[in-house]
This record gives sequence, C-alpha cells and structure tokens, in this order.
Amino acid sequence: GPENVSTKGWELAVSSANAVSEIEGRAEAVVWPSSADQVSKILAHCSERRIPVTPRGSGSSTSGNAAPVEGGIVISTRKMNRVLEVSREDMLAVVEPGVIYEELNTELRGLGLFFPPEPASGSVSTIGGMVGNNSSGFRAVKYGVTRDYVAGLEVVLPTGEVVALGTRAPKSSIGYDFVRLFVGSEGTLGFFSKITLKLRPLPEARRTGICYAESAERASSAIFDVVASPARPSAVEYMDSRVLRLLVESGYPYREAGAALLLETDGTERAAEDEMSRLESICRSHGNDFRRVEGGEEEALWKGRRSLGALVAKLSPAVIVGDVDVPVSKLPWMVEEIYRLGDEMKVGLVVFGHAGDGNLHVNILAGGTDEPSRRKAWDLYAKIMERTIEAGGAIAGEHGIGVEKREFMEAQHGRLALDLMRRVKEAVDPSWIMNPGKILPNP
Repeated sequence: GPENVSTKGWELAVSSANAVSEIEGRAEAVVWPSSADQVSKILAHCSERRIPVTPRGSGSSTSGNAAPVEGGIVISTRKMNRVLEVSREDMLAVVEPGVIYEELNTELRGLGLFFPPEPASGSVSTIGGMVGNNSSGFRAVKYGVTRDYVAGLEVVLPTGEVVALGTRAPKSSIGYDFVRLFVGSEGTLGFFSKITLKLRPLPEARRTGICYAESAERASSAIFDVVASPARPSAVEYMDSRVLRLLVESGYPYREAGAALLLETDGTERAAEDEMSRLESICRSHGNDFRRVEGGEEEALWKGRRSLGALVAKLSPAVIVGDVDVPVSKLPWMVEEIYRLGDEMKVGLVVFGHAGDGNLHVNILAGGTDEPSRRKAWDLYAKIMERTIEAGGAIAGEHGIGVEKREFMEAQHGRLALDLMRRVKEAVDPSWIMNPGKILPNP
C-alpha cells in the first residue's frame, strides 16, 4: 500500500543519510514493512531483479553501515518495533528489530531486568542495528557486547526464505553457530525480523568516581591495575587533556588535567561500594586525585561523556569518526602514536574511549571539506589503521566496517580469510543484493 512505500525526495534523503562521515548514498525507494512475510516478498522480488537492498534502523552508524551507497531499496524497521515477549523466569526478551534500546530497558526496568550493551546513541539506536553491528558501549568492560546477548534470530534471507536460528536454552552445542555469524554482519547476509535477547538482573546500586591524573602515563598505569584487580568495574572511560578542556568549555563539571578516568561500579549496595573503594585505592596509589560523585553531578558527568561525539563534531567542518580496539597493554602506546601521527601530518585529533577493554574513539578533524584537507585526514586514518593492526588490535571495536574500513579488511584478516568471507556471502546471498558495498568489495 502507498502508506508503506515512498519515493518522495525528502523521505529518500532521510533514509539515505549517514550520521557523521562524508559517505553518500541515495535510495530509489524506502519501504516500511510490518511483518517477516512482507520482508520475504520484498527480498524475493529484489533478488530476482538484482535490486540492492539496505536494511536500516535509526541510521546512527558512523561508518556508513546503513547508507544505500549503491541505490536500490531501503527497508526501514520503523514499523517493526514491538516487544513481543519478556520472560522474567528465563531472563529473555523477544523483540522486533525496530525497538529502541532505551525504550526496551525502560520496559524491562519494572521487572528488575536490563539489556546491558549501552551505546552512547542508545536513545535512538535500534536493537536490529545493534545486532547487525555488534554494538557495545560504556559497560562492555564488565558485561560484554551485543553478540554475548543474542540467543536467537529469525532471519529473512535474500532469497525470501525465513530461517530460525538459535534456541532459548541457557547454553547449547548443536553445530555451526549461525547466530554469531549473523551478528555483526551489518545487513549483508539477511534481514533480522525477530531477535531473542538474553537479559541480566538490574543492579541494585551504582557508584561513580572520577580519577584525575597529571599525565596520560599515570592514568594508563592506573588502568592496568584497575583491569587486573579483583574488582569488576562496569565502566572505565578514558579522557585526555584535550577532551577534558572541551568538556569544561562546554559547561560540564569536569576539570582540566593531564587525563582522567570516569569509573563506575555496580551490583548490590555493598559490592558497588566495596569495589569503588578498591578502585579509589588503586588510583591514589598512582599519585592521582580521586573523587566520588553522586546525584546531579554524577548525572552531568555521564551526560558530558555521552555528548562527546556531538561536541567533537562542532570542532571541524568535516570529522572522520573511527574506533579501534587494542590490547590494554598497548593502550598508552596507541594513544601516543595516534597523536604523534596527527602532529606529524598536521591534522587535528580528539581521542577518548572505553579504556577498560582497549577501545579508543579516534576523531580526526579534517579542518575543511576541500580535497587537500580530506586527503590528509584520510591518509592519517590509514596510518592509524596500520598501527592498530601492528599492535595486534582490531580496526573496529564497536562501530563496524561499513564503507570506511572496507579497504583495510585484507590487512586485518589476510587474503585467505577474506576469501572465505566472500564464499560465505555468495552462499547466503548469491545475487549480492544485501547491503552491497559494505564489509567486502563487490565481485
């Protein structure tokens, strides 16, 4: 029906935009299905005619994952946004892909449960997008990433067939793990029409502390001991002097220092308190200033951390938003190397991240939209990817590959592994219609 499809210019523009980078795409039509059966018919139609298809949630991706770079049809999850079931006994939720992360947790809160991965964009991120991208966020250091919580998937394959993957059992050993294959596939293998999520009990209490260090080296030393300690912090966020200055200038209650760690513990009242006391001792043992925060100040500190992406975007007409993940032991070297390369190439940078699991958000300030500025910024980006791989790290910690990092996939995995990925893609999507131009080069 006409209410479920559009070729209007403004609808196509909204459904084609990428959140941050300069990656461009242009849908020729956008559709809003409300059932797996409708998706099945759309994909069968497109597969027969080799029409490109891009699954899309809220479009908050920063790597071009949801941009229709080869045109075709965007399948929006806007009308597939129901929470179908919540089982308190099994600690499972069954949802459609268009459910918003924060809205799901609001519903779960009344049952004393929550879905832990917490991207900074959680107020708009859809569950389908999080599963497609294997998203995570602040609390990955304790709770892991989206992949750890996906028990089952209903997937509409490019041929139009609908396949059920996974079980509701707490564990299984039943052959190839197709659930884990599809999680993080960025819409290149199929469309998620139903998602079964594992849940966790909601913590009774949370504590927040801020650790200010004279230098990045002192902050880094504290990170090692925090991660290696028996305490299990639920968040360890790293901010360097440039980030702290930006937050202070933006009115958030931080103070300038060489670097800072924003720390959180959770659990029972006693556990959260005891673990924060342990983290305080570790930070002070390295000569750092530590302060506990609560109430309005605590909320403002976390709000500032969540807003960093938007604050950085205001610093330059063009920003390349990347993320890398390195072994925690390599974190100080990696931060220093990123800034050294930026200074050497005379390109501005802002770096912050989830230090507890080695995840750095690298924001390259291109300085302008002219070709020389863009070229310098992308050359720097390429060098940072090279250094990441040298350090034994991953070129994407939580933002995915999309278009931006596709050219680095062979350096990351090697030719044989990349060829194996292509063979999997061809077996599932022989017409190569699903989100073409992402992760792998087209044939």
